[in-house]
Amino acid sequence: NNSRITWVNWGDDDDDGDVKETKRLGGYTKAINLGLATAIKDDDDHHGRPWDAFCLLNSDTEVLTPDWLESLTRAAFSDDAVGIVGPLSNAASYQSVPELFSDNKNTSSKKDWSKNPLPADWTATEIHRAVLRGSRGLLVDVPVLNGFCLLVKRAVIARVGLFDDVAFPNGFGEENDFALRALRFGFRLKVFDGAYVWHHKSKSYGDETRVALSKKARAVVKNRWGSQLLADATKALENNVQLKESRRRLEAALRGTGHHHHQQQRRPPRKRNQPPSAAGRQLKVANVVATNDNTTTTTTTTTTTTTT
Repeated sequence: NNSRITWVNWGDDDDDGDVKETKRLGGYTKAINLGLATAIKDDDDHHGRPWDAFCLLNSDTEVLTPDWLESLTRAAFSDDAVGIVGPLSNAASYQSVPELFSDNKNTSSKKDWSKNPLPADWTATEIHRAVLRGSRGLLVDVPVLNGFCLLVKRAVIARVGLFDDVAFPNGFGEENDFALRALRFGFRLKVFDGAYVWHHKSKSYGDETRVALSKKARAVVKNRWGSQLLADATKALENNVQLKESRRRLEAALRGTGHHHHQQQRRPPRKRNQPPSAAGRQLKVANVVATNDNTTTTTTTTTTTTTT
């Protein structure tokens, strides 16, 4: 096709990099807000074309193909009603495939969200290819999205504002609050079953701390939005037929027997399933990557131009 990706570096005094670094910023959520605010200000200062969308990406993720951002962008702009899109992953709560839960001796409950470690003789890229083979090109309706990777349209930021870095400073709960605010303004949230991003997870905090911070953040979300709304959202995610089918298809691929079957999975998909795209549109997307530690936070901004 005619799609192309252009990487634009900016924000470095020597003009030889694309890193914004702030000492002791104070948490992941502030890092994401800094990246968003800086990208928006950059457009305002230079009177350039505004960003169409922002891709928010955890620093412990691993993108597996050059077209990962284009894939999410196409999905988001295939429908004007869509506000935020997320991919499938090995470790992203209800967006995880093939397993949702697993035993974890490092947590007090001994049960945790699955990280779906690589099976023997499989690579993350091969898992990605298997996901693409099983993709139906579907945009799946969900009430909230995991914050490890989010494609957020500029229109959402304009209406909803930035993330709440006061109530949710550590990068837990902020995506649920943001998603529910977006829903309140009429935006739809989607998981694209043709996108997959690997998530190493718990690299900033460790499992026990992550569980504790998540529990604390959930209490804040519950107090703000009500227990019934959260219960309804959880039920909708647990009973989502399309996400269950994505998990089933990948599990079937991983359990296939015989050398020939595995070799088939190693091959790239013959045809990539994609949602309908907005023909002829050029889309400018800022990719914001944030770390979460006590000393340094880095945000990286790039430009993606997609022509369909």
